[in-house]
Amino acid sequence: LTVLRWHAHHPFSIDLQIETVLDSSKPTADPDTLRRAGFDLTVKAKRPALGMEQKAEARRLFDGGSTRRELMEMHGVSESTISRALRR
Repeated sequence: LTVLRWHAHHPFSIDLQIETVLDSSKPTADPDTLRRAGFDLTVKAKRPALGMEQKAEARRLFDGGSTRRELMEMHGVSESTISRALRR
């Protein structure tokens, strides 16, 4: 099952993420299965915050030359989340 996640920053900009969450050989997932896989299907769904280990890794990679965009793609979060994680 492939899931499309989106997040609207303002009326003219959205982030899209496409993720495969279940093996296609298994039956189609119901909403409870998606919630257990970490997807919140409500209108007010928010991205999870980075954990302390993820923040430390993001800081280490950024100091080593990784860009914010690379970190965004690696952790599946917005640029503002990466910016908050990089603040010391």
